[in-house]
Amino acid sequence: MPARPVKLPRLIRLGGWEWRIRRRKLPADILGLSDESKRTMTIQPGQSRLDELDTAVHELFHSILRSQGRPYDEAPEELYVRALATGFVGALNDNPELLAYINASLKP
Repeated sequence: MPARPVKLPRLIRLGGWEWRIRRRKLPADILGLSDESKRTMTIQPGQSRLDELDTAVHELFHSILRSQGRPYDEAPEELYVRALATGFVGALNDNPELLAYINASLKP
């Protein structure tokens, strides 16, 4: 029997706060948004599996910064978050043993 695909969680905890993750239609040039005031991450539907993961990690990184009380620093933050999210997803995709190690290390 084939394994069921793992779904993007609808709720995560960051810094003691619950953040909702949702898929909603956004303007065509926006793949994701992080809203600190509502503690939501919105992901553009219809992306490929890897692009959706990249977008989710990108918004997660923004949300981590917000949960730490760091102010949004527009251009520099976008530059670094984009580079780190895409690089992180690429590293995990190219190195499944690294992902397995991370997963095994986090389990109780």
